[in-house]
Amino acid sequence: MKRFKRAMPILLSAAMAASMLLPAAAANQGSGETTTTATEGSYDKSIVMVDAGRKYFSVDSLKSIIDSASSAGMHYVMLGLGNDGMRFLLDDMSLTVGDTTYTSEEVSTAVHAGNEAYSDFEVDELTEDDMDAIMAHADSKGVEIIPLINTPGHMDAILDTAEALTGVDCAYGTSQRTIDITNETATSFTKAFLQKYITYFADKGCTLFNMGVDEYANDTGSMGFPKLVANGQYDDFIKYVNEVAAMVKEAGMTPMAFNDGIYYKNTTDQGTFDKDIIICYWSSGWWGYDVAKPAFLEEMGHQLVNTHGDWYWIVGGNKCTAEKAGQFNINNFMSGTIEDPVGAMFCIWSDNPQAETDASVAEQVADVIAAFGSTLPETPERHVHSDVTVNEYDKSFVMVDAGRKYFSVDSLKSIIDSASSAGMHYVMLGLGNDGMRFLLDDMTLTVGGTTYTDKQVSDAIHAGNEAYSDFEVDELTEAEMNEILSYAATKGVEIVPLINTPGHMDAILDAAEALTGVDCAYGTSQRTIDVTNETATAFTQALLQKYITYFSSKGCTLFNMGCDEFANDNPNGMGFNHLVDNGEYGYFVEYVNEVSAMVKEAGMTPMAFNDGIYYDSTTRFGTFDQDIIVCYWSSGWWGYDVAKPAFLAEQGHQLVNTHGDWYWIVGGNKCTADKASQFDINNFMGGTIEDPVGAMFCIWSDVPQAQTDASVAEEVADVIAAFGSTLPETAERNVHPIIAGNKTLLQKTYDYALTLSTEGVTDTAKAAFETALANAKIVLDKENATQDEIDAAWDALLEGIWGLGLTQGDKTMLEQLIAKAESMIPDQDKYVQDNWQTLVDALAAAKEVDADGDAMDEDIQPVADALFNAILAQRFKADKSILEDLIAQAANMDTTGASEAAVATFRTALQNAQAVMADETLTEDDQATVNAAVAALSDAMNGLTAGGAPETTDKPEATDKPQTTDKPQTTEKPENNVPQTGDSAQVMVYVVALAAAVCLLSGATVVARKNRG
Repeated sequence: MKRFKRAMPILLSAAMAASMLLPAAAANQGSGETTTTATEGSYDKSIVMVDAGRKYFSVDSLKSIIDSASSAGMHYVMLGLGNDGMRFLLDDMSLTVGDTTYTSEEVSTAVHAGNEAYSDFEVDELTEDDMDAIMAHADSKGVEIIPLINTPGHMDAILDTAEALTGVDCAYGTSQRTIDITNETATSFTKAFLQKYITYFADKGCTLFNMGVDEYANDTGSMGFPKLVANGQYDDFIKYVNEVAAMVKEAGMTPMAFNDGIYYKNTTDQGTFDKDIIICYWSSGWWGYDVAKPAFLEEMGHQLVNTHGDWYWIVGGNKCTAEKAGQFNINNFMSGTIEDPVGAMFCIWSDNPQAETDASVAEQVADVIAAFGSTLPETPERHVHSDVTVNEYDKSFVMVDAGRKYFSVDSLKSIIDSASSAGMHYVMLGLGNDGMRFLLDDMTLTVGGTTYTDKQVSDAIHAGNEAYSDFEVDELTEAEMNEILSYAATKGVEIVPLINTPGHMDAILDAAEALTGVDCAYGTSQRTIDVTNETATAFTQALLQKYITYFSSKGCTLFNMGCDEFANDNPNGMGFNHLVDNGEYGYFVEYVNEVSAMVKEAGMTPMAFNDGIYYDSTTRFGTFDQDIIVCYWSSGWWGYDVAKPAFLAEQGHQLVNTHGDWYWIVGGNKCTADKASQFDINNFMGGTIEDPVGAMFCIWSDVPQAQTDASVAEEVADVIAAFGSTLPETAERNVHPIIAGNKTLLQKTYDYALTLSTEGVTDTAKAAFETALANAKIVLDKENATQDEIDAAWDALLEGIWGLGLTQGDKTMLEQLIAKAESMIPDQDKYVQDNWQTLVDALAAAKEVDADGDAMDEDIQPVADALFNAILAQRFKADKSILEDLIAQAANMDTTGASEAAVATFRTALQNAQAVMADETLTEDDQATVNAAVAALSDAMNGLTAGGAPETTDKPEATDKPQTTDKPQTTEKPENNVPQTGDSAQVMVYVVALAAAVCLLSGATVVARKNRG
């Protein structure tokens, strides 16, 4: 890995150049695939259209289709509510047309009669509450609803209504479904009717509105557009369409229309259409129906949505299959190719409304929608209906007292999982409750004219936490909170921070007093500030402001101020009594309203627990900000006179049922799953509330050390599930703006990386690349990957790509040297030992590098050189076989009768020969020394016999010794005893060859290094 990092600067220039090729390389990927992608930046609308006008679709069936669209990555669902039938009635359907007003009942009754006349179902229309529920569900799935109310054709029920109420024949000729656009009563009534729906859907956050405007008078034997053109009435049609488009745009939405009526027969001499109308191109016409081609409409300035009629799924008719849907191409329109469509639409038409149930339709189309969606470019989720609520209830909370007790990131994630699985989409973190278990990166505070450093504030709070209840870890970091917020968003959960004040703030109170040097406590309380003490309130509000700013920046919409149990550690009882009795309750009201204003200024809604709000139902000290949502947990007890829920509702507050009998307490009573399943959102302590805005399950840490946070998270899971099962469905939140990052660069880099080879790359570089590639795929497949995750995956993949320049070195010569050295090891006794260990060590080092998959040329060359030099340093031992034999003969020599001089010479020669024999350092280069010792000893032995000394039994007589007993000459050494220079010459030839190869390798390495540099 060190080599990997060391080599990175060398590769950077080349890698940067390679990365410049990414767009081109990515663009060439998949050029042979069936599906073509539109020009980047233009395509952003993937739509499923449901003909819910001819046929009634229930809320559940429409939710199912919304789910299918969302799962397929299609983030618009168009509801054809007005198409022949008119299947959605507003709560207020009253209409004023000219000087005449029609009551809501009159209009609703007439529309209902028109629906029954067209196709009667057990239920014929959706209600406004139904539509709110549909929109809330769509929002939770990242889907935007597009209303479609077709005019001036396909409006059977609306036409019946217009004629029944106005008494005027509003139809175009004999048509039963199309108004006469030259008839002012018909157009005025229709536009007044449309305006109510345009206003409604704009208020719900819709951004698109389909006007239909297709198949004019298609029930008169032939299409009506040819007649309009022939009769010179086509300009009236253009005028009507443009007027409705203007109404849509005035409401802040973009108008849409089907294509066949727009520039029919390429007619432009009777007027032009508003270019802002997005055209849903479904048909290029047929014989006698001369519809403008897509290219012409594009030339006229319109954006196009591919609504190809060959891919229709028709109730009671032809049905597009999943196989066919998987072959859709966004660029292939009927009668032409469009390179930059803004969208594509899969249509479910109800031509035969009674042919099958709406539930079966929803079930059957799921796989087809999935296949269709798989062919489309990725588009962003919508979430535009977030202001829509079902009735009033929209907040299901799990509250965790993570102030008294430290909860790890993993434990909080586990509780978030439990909440999400139970359909509860808020988790309230009681970070400040007695303890203060979350520290920002910058805790610097300025209070008045004094600034306290980050370290001073952090250390003071930490000391307060340890004094309250010390854990191995006492506070969450900002990085950890970011992780929690991100994780919650992926689960459809919003985090609600709770920092309790002016009570339940032991650690903050300790910090305030330690830093300011002022007694900030209310009386003898250890956890409540004195709300009449300016230093205490100023310090606390300055600290709160930092957290309010942080959580607001993370997308939180709610902030709980606590405000409960003022001085509840007072031995004489709760402090609210004392505030009222001492005339100080007004200070409490003022303080709470000031903090509430801080929360609202940051764009969040303030919350508070109930017992301090209008204590004793008194208003004489002032009124609380009505925007404070009250979490009602207790109606008090004897001596603790808490305002009842009905009173708080009368004062204008929204209420969350936080019933104390359903608490789960660490070290105390624990609500069971059985009890949790009996929760009733309307049954508050102290009374019944018909319209609470939420309900809360609370996990309190009254005895913080009684059990681990992990065990708490595990034990509450089933209880949360049971509690959640009793609550109304609410929309997922996903409000923290740290999800759904931009994957464009990562995707392009990933596609490029797939084309690369790892052959010859170092093992570590190869592993790093493959790991980064696999992680990039995981992040790309992750639906709600954060931008931080995407950026990290992209950085890692880029480094992995750059690392592919780290190639393994050439080990050919090294392996040859290793083979030679290993062949020498068994013959160790043939070599002089002086340099032998050098060879052994060099061989071990060479084998280690040879086995290293990360070894590069710069790693291989030094060990190859070392092993080569060690091989060259070896020497065969000198041949002492003749000397050894001669010494053995000398040992048996009888010196009797020899002269003293001859004996002395003999002994000296023998001693010298024995010394030479014992000298292990003598190599073949020292053979002359051995030969000299042989000659000297042989002469000395001959001297003994020449003087008449007795001979040994196996030695010839001196007088007639044969030729072989003459002193051996170096030129006459027997070949089988003394190795000749030819043997070492063969070794040297091999070594010299290796030397030449190593030199070549070394030179190649230098060239490679120069080239790489």
